[in-house]
Amino acid sequence: MRKISIFLFFILAIIGCSIEPIDIIESGQFLYKSNDSTILKVTPRIWNHGCTNTSVGMLIEYYKDLGYKDLMDDMNDIVSEQHINYYAYPIDKDNLQQDSSILKSPPQNCLADFMKTSWYSEGCYYAGTEFYNILPGIEKYVKSKHPWYNVEYEDTYYFEHYCKAIDEGRPVLIAVLWGKGSHMVLGIGYNKSDTSFYCYDTWFTEPRKVQWTSFDPRKEDWIIRGIMDLKITL
Repeated sequence: MRKISIFLFFILAIIGCSIEPIDIIESGQFLYKSNDSTILKVTPRIWNHGCTNTSVGMLIEYYKDLGYKDLMDDMNDIVSEQHINYYAYPIDKDNLQQDSSILKSPPQNCLADFMKTSWYSEGCYYAGTEFYNILPGIEKYVKSKHPWYNVEYEDTYYFEHYCKAIDEGRPVLIAVLWGKGSHMVLGIGYNKSDTSFYCYDTWFTEPRKVQWTSFDPRKEDWIIRGIMDLKITL
């Protein structure tokens, strides 16, 4: 998954997304709940050497707040200094640069390592994560924190499935395409009347409201590439 430039994200904030003010009413796992809309109580995090590890990190922190305390000690579990020094730097620009991923046994001590974010050996530029490494990486990370934790998984493209997951208290990972780039966000809510979803896009701490758009390369909005409905259980 290639990094989209900061410039594109700011354009996206203007064109592809809108913010709809709502009255926040906290209740258990929910920040807001009505007959038409639901928003989960998830702690927002700003982009940290990759959109995928940041989005997954928010999901893991959500489960930590639900009581799975062993899942995370601090944000270094998501992106460690070792990861930054071994894989993130030097930052690739026009050409991939070799990093510690070429070693016979590459060091791994955080979520970004397990998902092979920025790994030269995976053909990933700085902050990139291949889609097929996400689920195995999450599973390895979760098991490294507690051997009895399990990850249940289902993928889908349907808005109805997404809303059901939110209603059941599960944030959802959403891979989107926009222009020539791809991006990972964490879906935290929905609005049924206009078929839109709320997410944390890793660049802003406010929820973003985005139209649910099925795959159509002719469209210029965010296009749903895939949905990862994950549930961590004991």
